[in-house]
Amino acid sequence: MTDPELSRISLQGGELLRALLDLDAFRICRPLETNDFLSVCKNNGLHVTAELLEQLEKKDLFYPLLRVQFPVHREKLQPLANGRVQGCGTLRDGEVWEGRVRETYVWPDFSHHDLRQWMDEGLLYSPETRPFQPWDTFRDKNRRNRIATYYSPFQLYTLHFQLTGTAFRLNAAFLADYSDDDFDRLKAELKEWAAWETDPKSRLDNPRFDAVILAQAIASRYYPPARGDHRTITTPGHWDWYGYARAWKAQAVATRFGISPADVRRYWELLDTSLFFADPLEDWDDLLSFVKLSARERLKGDAQYGQSLRAMRQMFGLFFKDLTGQALEPSKGTLSERYALNEGSQFARTSEYRQSRAESEVDLLEFVVNRYGLNPRPALILFVEGDGEEAAIPRLIDRRYGLKMSVAGIGIRNLGGVAGFTGPKRAERYGALEKVIEELHLNQTAVFVVLDNEGGAPVVRKKLADKVSRYSPKRTVIRREFIHIWKRNIELDNFTPEEIAAALTLTAQGRYQFTAEEVAEASAVFGRQGDPISRLFETKVQYGLQKPELLCHLIDLLPLEDPATLRRPLLVLIDQIVEIAALNHQPTFVDTWFENQESGYLGHPIDGAGRMADAFEELRAIQSHLDATTLPSPEPDDTDPKSSQGAGLAGEGEPPEVVLDSATA
Repeated sequence: MTDPELSRISLQGGELLRALLDLDAFRICRPLETNDFLSVCKNNGLHVTAELLEQLEKKDLFYPLLRVQFPVHREKLQPLANGRVQGCGTLRDGEVWEGRVRETYVWPDFSHHDLRQWMDEGLLYSPETRPFQPWDTFRDKNRRNRIATYYSPFQLYTLHFQLTGTAFRLNAAFLADYSDDDFDRLKAELKEWAAWETDPKSRLDNPRFDAVILAQAIASRYYPPARGDHRTITTPGHWDWYGYARAWKAQAVATRFGISPADVRRYWELLDTSLFFADPLEDWDDLLSFVKLSARERLKGDAQYGQSLRAMRQMFGLFFKDLTGQALEPSKGTLSERYALNEGSQFARTSEYRQSRAESEVDLLEFVVNRYGLNPRPALILFVEGDGEEAAIPRLIDRRYGLKMSVAGIGIRNLGGVAGFTGPKRAERYGALEKVIEELHLNQTAVFVVLDNEGGAPVVRKKLADKVSRYSPKRTVIRREFIHIWKRNIELDNFTPEEIAAALTLTAQGRYQFTAEEVAEASAVFGRQGDPISRLFETKVQYGLQKPELLCHLIDLLPLEDPATLRRPLLVLIDQIVEIAALNHQPTFVDTWFENQESGYLGHPIDGAGRMADAFEELRAIQSHLDATTLPSPEPDDTDPKSSQGAGLAGEGEPPEVVLDSATA
């Protein structure tokens, strides 16, 4: 276990403790009294007892960090009239006092007290500098501890090593068949093995023990950032850690402890290797590194032990960087390297190019949660114009697929009318919608917009589909196929007069029985008298139509078992929207994000070379069909009630269908 490349820490015993006290090394990671240390061991999956710790010390295999002999505080007591007593000050050395005296032990406070005076008085010392004493002698006649034993929390590392080497397991199933001779041989082998494993050289020549000492020495400086989550670090509220960090001199510390940067690197490498074998969550370290500290502290057993080792490794990495200006990288690579390029990809970017998307490790969190399927963001946002579509489309997806919108990876937003959403000024007719689409696409959330044929909707579609994206200049803001414009509106373009009449009757709750003829007649004046279906309803029942309720009834009345129903524009549209969301795989590498942005999935490639430039034929077929059978956006006009504009499908007895022929695209 001797490493010729490593020098031992030059400080030992009392000099070592003095150096730790001078550094204020116990401010954050305070030494743990035996019972506290046993609790930490249990939480880290190490099953030890006080008796075992005592035996390890006796065999010169594992020493506590320090011991403290408690000073005795003598308090003068005076009687009160009610028979009780009260304290009246400390009894000084040489002071004469004839009354009662109460003696108590003074426990050290490693976070606040300057304990160098205790060391000068011989009350605080290194157990390695004194002969072994049975722990039972540390109690007074009343069985109270007069001497306490303390361990460093970082000694978990060396204790784990010693337990692994000195533990012995044998299954009773084998022992049951042992003869007397077998037991004699086993006894001899065990004695030989025990003598070998309890050789003190296993400690003296092992660099892990020096690593533990150095970890304690630098803990007050590096422990808070070592346990951070890339965004926050936790520091003591009662102490100016930032002032301590500014005054820290890494080279002076290394010189005092007699170590070189090569030693620090070796300690770091030992921990990096140990993590590979000891931490069951090693393959999840990318995700755990973003989990807040309070949540990671709830881990148990080997998982928590892995976090303890990880914090030590991080501290040595930070210390090494302060000494040399260079960073130590795990064998699997840094987080930035691991999430830069998908192995085998032909779309590698330079590091400077990648920084435009991920400037720091915090920006990689999106890719990390994508890898684990934990990104809660919808894969697609569907923008609709009214409350009716907002209520009806989730209902249709539920009926069609048995899925809630969130499960399908789809979110729905109500524009409230494109004319109001896109801005009041001529220069802003599509500006607000453009900004929303750009921001969503930046995070690779696909956008699909469904509009009524009003308010200049075709102009909005053309401008958005032709304009170069601000964030990804190799594509347009959005694909033309992803902005769908109804010929008239959702109900008239997708349902028969008979279905609309039945839904109106249900909405009226039996107050009036609507007929298909009334619906057809009302639909004939679409575009000249506002919403003709709402006008018809209000005329017959004397109150306004609730569009969400009407559309929900229409969805419920759809005969989905009829194959012809699935060819209606709304059903074809919904199928395509669900498929777009399902295929919008979130990127797990920075380079993949760039590739997806330029693929033609979110917008038309400027050079026409994206791998999905010619996709979505069925969407083009739907829109081509509607565009070929409609006139420009209608404007309300009550002067010509006999106009036939918009009447194409209103009187038909069969629901409208789309012929999905790529030739029409």
